[in-house]
Amino acid sequence: MKRLTPDYRLTCITATGLALLLNAASVAAQDGAAPGSIRTRHAMFEPAAFSDLPGWRDDLLGDAMAALKQSCGALRKRSAWEQACKRSAAIGAGNDALLREFFEQEFRLYQIRNSDGTPAGVITGYYEAQLNGSRRYGAPYLYPIYGVPDDLLYLDARTLLAAGAAPVRVKLAGRNVVPVTEAEKAAGAGYLLELGATLADTRTKRYRVRLDGQRVTSYFSRDDIANGRMTAAKVIAWVDNPSALYSMQIQGSGKVRLPDGGIIRVAYGEQNGHPFVPSLQALPQLVDPLGKRQAITTRGLGPALQFADAAPTEGASADTKPDDVESMIASLMPGAPPEAALTQQTTQHTAQPTAQPQRAPRRKSDDIVAGLLMEARGKPAKATVAPVLTEPVPAAVAALQAGEPGLESKAAPSKARPGASAARKAELVAARQEAQDPASAPVAKAALATRPNTDPSYVFFRTINDNDGGPIGALGVPLTPGRSLAVDPRTTPLGAPVFISTTEPGRKDALNRLMMAQDTGGAIQGAVRADFFWGFGRAAFARASQMKQNGRMWLLLPKNLQLGVGAGGVLTGGVLTRGIGGQAADCLVPDPELCVD
Repeated sequence: MKRLTPDYRLTCITATGLALLLNAASVAAQDGAAPGSIRTRHAMFEPAAFSDLPGWRDDLLGDAMAALKQSCGALRKRSAWEQACKRSAAIGAGNDALLREFFEQEFRLYQIRNSDGTPAGVITGYYEAQLNGSRRYGAPYLYPIYGVPDDLLYLDARTLLAAGAAPVRVKLAGRNVVPVTEAEKAAGAGYLLELGATLADTRTKRYRVRLDGQRVTSYFSRDDIANGRMTAAKVIAWVDNPSALYSMQIQGSGKVRLPDGGIIRVAYGEQNGHPFVPSLQALPQLVDPLGKRQAITTRGLGPALQFADAAPTEGASADTKPDDVESMIASLMPGAPPEAALTQQTTQHTAQPTAQPQRAPRRKSDDIVAGLLMEARGKPAKATVAPVLTEPVPAAVAALQAGEPGLESKAAPSKARPGASAARKAELVAARQEAQDPASAPVAKAALATRPNTDPSYVFFRTINDNDGGPIGALGVPLTPGRSLAVDPRTTPLGAPVFISTTEPGRKDALNRLMMAQDTGGAIQGAVRADFFWGFGRAAFARASQMKQNGRMWLLLPKNLQLGVGAGGVLTGGVLTRGIGGQAADCLVPDPELCVD
């Protein structure tokens, strides 16, 4: 469900440069590798026995089998998976001994190791977000969820190998961009390719680009989008919290609760192709009972959420149990009622008593319209403190439009707010445009500019059916809470069972479980690296925000899958090579849809 993390940057578009880049990442065979072990560019895979798995005989495998059947919905037509998927369809979920026998008979087990041979890694958590929103723009619903833009184009990085020396010229083939032929290039046909900051993604090796006059260049960055430069994307819904919206972009899915109780469910649609550089200051903030402020992070982007460890104060207890802490954290979920102690980042932080409701956060658009109203009514405004706006923004603008004195009419020059100028008049014009056209670009500009988000990447969504199942992951199947993982698809093939050995979020209790690799994520990079999907709701949010644990991983591959066979793969001396010059393979299991070498 998610943005796809880029694998390499193409700064000089030449076949020689790209070949050198790939060559620099190759892995040579090492003497003394264990029999049957496999190396790729990013990981090692050591054969293991199911008896080696901690807690293998204690895991309740019924839910794991249900998640495997979801994977088979995407994989059953692949020859390597045909037998395992056919058998799984005939096995019920009530007999754990039978289920264990099935997995042991149908799959080979490998322990996943980092490229340096170490077995330890990091297991984090994520969840399906919940936000409050509306189908129409209007305070407090000022922040847009964008659908996939109509002008987003794709360029396969592999096609540039044959494109020749720069400058490279390209042409459009539907939504794909391809190099022109030599004859077309000589005739000056096509568009000049200028990739700029765009990166090819990890899984499909595609760039996200756009047509700009006579050139094809990188798609709009977050800053471009915030400033209204993107005009080809429809708004799915408007939400009331920009921090929660950014968090949903990181999670990759969510539900928007409408004022009438209805639900709009969204899943990852696309990404703008810019590198994912998380902006923690733009995430929802927690102020705990002791006044400590933390960004509420998931997916390993920051420290796991926890309350300050200090002497108890009013509302806090020295013998608080883990379950109590989870309940406290759950009440802070983005989309929770306003009285929750969830704040947005402000210029100055003042701890508020947790028992008291907090004032809704100030927005730049509120201050603009409030100032305009006071100016229009001939009342001076303080230069450093914005007046409190009691009317919602659209109502305030409507009042101006309906006959309230405007800057250009009845406001007395002697009482005008210092600094009133043509720029202020332009702000009023923009506010009026927003009130007339809720879907207009200036609304997005005014809303997004109120938060300091420096992440250049941006996620676009698509609507999906709201049902009892999980959101749709990168594999294209519904995720199963407690049994689905987001992984790096280069080292852990999507759809495959994965056994993890870690600990419960924020605790030391063992968590040994068979999972299914069904999703990806921008922060999920590396061999022994996974993201545990906890589901939807406050309990899932609490678990995900507390989870950043050490862990180990084992990969189950169908016995019918022959590594090194097909797709140009060769397994020599334990090293899986593929592609130009026998380079170490990027993907353990290449697939035209799930992982492209």
